Amino acid sequence: MKMQTKPSTVEAKPVYTAEKAGSTRRQTRFKRDKSHQINISVKSKLISFILSER
Repeated sequence: MKMQTKPSTVEAKPVYTAEKAGSTRRQTRFKRDKSHQINISVKSKLISFILSER
């Protein structure tokens, strides 16, 4: 009895292209930049608040 094996063709494997990797990297970078900008604005508001209270 011969064992059944799955075909290991290109069609059988999920395609992870360089384009998809680049897109994922761009999204991650965008999210990181956005949170970084939020942190900077919060810090600057906090600093100006502290200085105005003196």
